[in-house]
Amino acid sequence: MARLNPQVDYVQELLALRKIYACVQPQARWNVIAQRLGQSEIGPARLVTVVSAVKALARSLLVHAQSGSAADTSAVYGKHKYKEPQVLIESLLAHHRLPEPHAHFTEDTWPLFKHAVNFRNLVVHECTYLGQDKFPSLIAAAEEILDALIELGGIRVNAHA
Repeated sequence: MARLNPQVDYVQELLALRKIYACVQPQARWNVIAQRLGQSEIGPARLVTVVSAVKALARSLLVHAQSGSAADTSAVYGKHKYKEPQVLIESLLAHHRLPEPHAHFTEDTWPLFKHAVNFRNLVVHECTYLGQDKFPSLIAAAEEILDALIELGGIRVNAHA
């Protein structure tokens, strides 16, 4: 049986963490993402992590690009909190006056990334696996998108937290 830890205020902890991630600069957000990506995960766990990393970094870059001040970062974050990764990327590219994703990313990266998001959602919400033949191309597409976001945001990849 699960046991509630009386020393933890779960609601406040969740709110505090969300506030931290909403307001932290993209570079600091990347530092946490990089730690998570450094874990040796395979298959479904790796797909979930990489797609989630894309979503987190895209949202952070978009929020900070659209925020006029630190005070309004939380409000802007609230507008983007539940958006799918594809929508965040489309908005971020538009904000920077870059081509739409299907034209911005090379070859089949964008359609594969959209599949990666859908498969990630299936893995998470249905608690399932995929055939091993699907993971390499889906993960590679998500990693290409992540690399493009890192470049767009001027993120220093080897920065320490």
